Amino acid sequence: MSLYNDHDAFDALVASMAAAYADRPADLKRLDKTREQDPGWYKRGDMFGMTMYTDLFAGDLKKLADKIPYLKEQKLTYLHLMPLLDMPHPNNDGGYAVQDFDTVDPSSAPTKTSPRWPRSCAAPASVCASTS
Repeated sequence: MSLYNDHDAFDALVASMAAAYADRPADLKRLDKTREQDPGWYKRGDMFGMTMYTDLFAGDLKKLADKIPYLKEQKLTYLHLMPLLDMPHPNNDGGYAVQDFDTVDPSSAPTKTSPRWPRSCAAPASVCASTS
């Protein structure tokens, strides 16, 4: 989708983002509000982030979820997973090339359906997917 000089596409994106926020669980909306009140939350000295290749650390998302207690023990507060979203195969760059922003890459998911990240993983850590 190109947003340049396409007001309809931009309006569709804004509507899609509004719908996604409306569907967001209440606890994550509360976290959003808390972070809005503290715009520098991610700069604090108690933030400890890590980028990891899911397949190299754990094999897949299901096995990674089993390692969450270890990551919490390390006081991890931010986790950036790569690759996570569907990539073009075989021509990809290991996590930054995204083919489908709505689909977990099959190599990260042990089943045909996208795994649900366990709610217990979200607190206190933030998890994000590589999308750049």
